[in-house]
Amino acid sequence: MKRLCHECGLAYKSLEAEVTRAKAKGIEIVDIEGVKYSVLPGRLKLNKRTYVWNAEVFYFYWLLPLSQQTLNSDRPLQIRSGNTVFYKTMLNERSN
Repeated sequence: MKRLCHECGLAYKSLEAEVTRAKAKGIEIVDIEGVKYSVLPGRLKLNKRTYVWNAEVFYFYWLLPLSQQTLNSDRPLQIRSGNTVFYKTMLNERSN
């Protein structure tokens, strides 16, 4: 899993947290090209405690779609200028 994180540019703790969140929701089996992956796409269960990660499947079916989702625009955008911090909300842009 550490090698997968290194290859995809993710923090190890972030991926661990995502696996934990996915398990808390309920283990979901994802069938991609005839191979059944558990919890997250690219995580192939070998036996009770051993998993193998397919970096290509993980990247294209989980990481890439996740990175292309829209951000939560209800949260203000924080902009720093010197010692001053400005908060810009997107409410004005959505109402047009």
